[in-house]
Amino acid sequence: MLVGVDFGDERIDIETSGAEVLGVWTGPERVPREMIADQIRSGLDDPRGYPALKLAVVPGDRVALAVDHRLGEVSDFLAEIVRILKRAGVEPASIRVVVPAQPRFSIEEIKASGIVLEIHDPDDPSTLAYLASTEQGRRIYLNKSLVDADFTMAIGAVSHDAIFGLKGPWSVLFPGLSDRETIRSFAAHAREHEHDLAEPGRELVESFEVGKLLGCYLHMGIVEGIAGPARVLVGDCASVHASGSQAFDAAWTFRIAEPAEIVVAGIGGVDEPNRNRRDPAGIAEFADALDSARRIVRRGGRIVILSHVNGPIGPAVQKLVEMGDDRSRTKLAREHADLVDFIEARKIAAALAWADVFVFSRLDHDLLDDLSIIPLDKPEQARKLVAASRTCAFLGRAERTRGEISLT
Repeated sequence: MLVGVDFGDERIDIETSGAEVLGVWTGPERVPREMIADQIRSGLDDPRGYPALKLAVVPGDRVALAVDHRLGEVSDFLAEIVRILKRAGVEPASIRVVVPAQPRFSIEEIKASGIVLEIHDPDDPSTLAYLASTEQGRRIYLNKSLVDADFTMAIGAVSHDAIFGLKGPWSVLFPGLSDRETIRSFAAHAREHEHDLAEPGRELVESFEVGKLLGCYLHMGIVEGIAGPARVLVGDCASVHASGSQAFDAAWTFRIAEPAEIVVAGIGGVDEPNRNRRDPAGIAEFADALDSARRIVRRGGRIVILSHVNGPIGPAVQKLVEMGDDRSRTKLAREHADLVDFIEARKIAAALAWADVFVFSRLDHDLLDDLSIIPLDKPEQARKLVAASRTCAFLGRAERTRGEISLT
């Protein structure tokens, strides 16, 4: 059986020879842009559990849109939101898009529309305002533009997450647009094991609570596909969370019947050239891909990552280098939770402790050696590794996919 694996803007064909193929994943099916446009319009006209957007504002309102900086494309839904707001009497200059960090999406159309773009700085007290205290006694400081707005709406990518179980618009709002100390405190609660999405953890409950304290009841959840959104969900926080979990699972979960002896995972795809150029894969995507592959490979098996991953490592990954052995790495101390790449480091450490890792990338080979990762000089070396295995699985777009062992 010949299997094609995409990575970056390349594709390699791998002959599985005598190995049993447990599964091949290339990503969800494309959704026509017209269908997504219909979901956006109908969602804003009839949100779940909330009035239509046009009824939520009055002329002269100051509007703040908390938008996920990780989204690849925002033009379609922002254009529809702005159109509705303008017809309701809101001036473009009174609409502010607030993002937690430098956005992946193009900002040119936002500037051209006359609305304001603000990149949040969690380290600048002058951009923060006190909102209220939660039931647990946490004093909440949020981006001042959100607190001062007459109407707020949260817009975010829906996907599984080590902190919330499922991240989305709620996590963009809080802790994404809060102060640095709060953001770090949430990172410290990242879990290595599965979340029970039926039983929300305290981080998710607190995020929901802050949204209510702010008066931000309208959320838009985006389940991203291969090229553009796969699903758009609009409604109150609880509704978007519930439907978002199902939609993300349907779009991005790859299940196989049993753990494979080897998993070949590709990062990126040849049919996403704009995404590859605009947002080249880095250590964060590398960690996500490793984490997904780890979930479907047997203990002591082999993970092969094919990618164009490049870029600097953060301080937490540097700690892994300094720790040296896998046993120490898996115990990456909570005292390092304030490091910006703590979650990525935990994912890498867990994968290294579980399986042997082989990587083709643009990362420095000495760095990979120091992490006990075996560097590949060329992607074709993956073919020999597969040929020497009894069972295999192929995981395309591994940085965005959730791998699982089916229980049925």
